[in-house]
Amino acid sequence: MPKKWKNKIYLIFVLMLIFTVLNPLGAYASDVEVLNIPVVDDDKVQELGTVYIRNSAGQIMPGDTASVRLPEDFKFMKNDTEVMTEKDWNRVTVDDAVYEYDHGEYFYKGNKVAPNAAMLFSMLNIRKHVKLGSDKTYFEFPVVGLGTQSGLFNETAPGSGVYKLNTGLHIAKLSDNEIEIEVNDITPQGTPFDDGNYGPDSSYDVYMFFRNGAIYIDEGFEGYIQATIDAPSTSGISSGIIPIGRVSGGEVDLEVTNAPNFNNDTTSDPIKIRI
Repeated sequence: MPKKWKNKIYLIFVLMLIFTVLNPLGAYASDVEVLNIPVVDDDKVQELGTVYIRNSAGQIMPGDTASVRLPEDFKFMKNDTEVMTEKDWNRVTVDDAVYEYDHGEYFYKGNKVAPNAAMLFSMLNIRKHVKLGSDKTYFEFPVVGLGTQSGLFNETAPGSGVYKLNTGLHIAKLSDNEIEIEVNDITPQGTPFDDGNYGPDSSYDVYMFFRNGAIYIDEGFEGYIQATIDAPSTSGISSGIIPIGRVSGGEVDLEVTNAPNFNNDTTSDPIKIRI
């Protein structure tokens, strides 16, 4: 197929994917933007595109769930060599402080600081963001998006610039290429943490980045890499298909099986290359 026709087909395919993202299958619509769609090699750990999502006020509620799935035999990676574990997915970074997760409990520099997320976030003042995941592969929830406060946070005092998180996210690892996310109210009614809201503050939109900083690309894969979000019809999380990268061609391994001197006439002793 001529290259110009390939390019046209790729463009049409991207437009179809973007249409699917902007017109999701769920009951509510979300604004979704893929910040970049890099071209990468197969059979390597690669950085793929970052996904930015804005959910409208009142859309996300406690109990909402969705699965996020990469293509078969892809892997969410912690780094170049380690696959993400459930502990890695639920590791919390608040501004610059990191809290490790283990069976529902949180640890700071090896010391247990909280038995659950509600207790942890009741102690923490937040100014910039909360991250969930590893240093490379993670969800990021900014305090402010598009110049306005996110519904996931409550300002401790007007104009203070200091916030508390009101809604959490738990991530269950289903396989190396699939996770399930669940929204949790960490300021529930009838507890010392009660903020008067059930889940996010319904006065504000909710903002999120999904950073795909370390993804293993299956050997031999070609074409567009899609992340699939699949949510029940009762969930406020929108379903859809999001393009986050493209593999073009891949690499060819060459092996020289004999190596004569390249200055010699190799007519009678040719160089043999195995592919």
